[in-house]
Order: sequence, then structure tokens, then C-alpha cells
Amino acid sequence: MDNFKSNSWCGPCKLLAPILQRIVTDNKKVTLVKINTDDNQDLAERYRITGLPTVYSFHKGKPVDHFIGVKSEGAVKEFVEKAAGLAD
Repeated sequence: MDNFKSNSWCGPCKLLAPILQRIVTDNKKVTLVKINTDDNQDLAERYRITGLPTVYSFHKGKPVDHFIGVKSEGAVKEFVEKAAGLAD
């Protein structure tokens, strides 16, 4: 699972980060990778990042789902559980 964000100026990223971190930490089937779009513009272009934060789930190296913006804790948990289900 990749969280595309900016380190310094993205307020919504700072709101989502602790929610996403807590939920992913509780789910051992999912790994969180944070990518700073300021430092990795090539990846941001490849995945057509148009807003921050953008969260992608990957399975076998391919993106399978994503969302843009801050979501409720329940919505994030559902997203992570769906991604974890692919690992079964």
C-alpha cells in the first residue's frame, strides 16, 4: 500500500497519516510505503497523482485500488481490509 504525500505543505496528508498508520499497523498482511511526491515526481506522474494524499493498494506489483483525500477511519479500515483480503 502506497501513500503518496508531500512532507511539508499537505495538511490533509498530516490528518490522514496517523489514521492510516494505526490501521495498517494492526493488519499484518499489509505494508505501508510512504512516498514523498516532491522527491519522487516520476512516480507521481506514473500513477497520475492529481491530489494529495493519494493512497494506492497493490497486489503482485500492480495497483488494484486507490483513493484520494482524507477519509473517515471506518472508510480507511475498509480499504485496508480489502487490500489485506488480496493477500489470502
